[in-house]
Amino acid sequence: MPADPRELRAARAGVARLLLAQGVEPAVIDDVVLAVSEVLTNAVQASPPDGVIELRVDCGRERVRVEVRNSGDAIDVDLVDADLPPLAQVGGRGIPVVRAVTDELEARHDAPGTTTVAFSRRRRAAR
Repeated sequence: MPADPRELRAARAGVARLLLAQGVEPAVIDDVVLAVSEVLTNAVQASPPDGVIELRVDCGRERVRVEVRNSGDAIDVDLVDADLPPLAQVGGRGIPVVRAVTDELEARHDAPGTTTVAFSRRRRAAR
């Protein structure tokens, strides 16, 4: 998808439709779509105006895995384990939100100027 904030709504809706069609529980769909929104927003903000973002969703039997790859440094990979920033700080809450609603989160720089953020979530909500 183009690195354009106007594309975010369509991407979120597409992920939700895919997961619904695969029988994923609604509460899990909500969590995954929230995480997708946060990671894609970071990727859009970090990408050059003509950048391209790759969104991959794998809906396996037990887990949903999502990868977002962009040209640019979407996040400081060390921030994946960071705490929430102070309340007075603007921004910086997306990755902690993703960490809270997913089971696994990783970020890596694949090559100079390329970042991949991946996360997974169990298909069934905790009871």
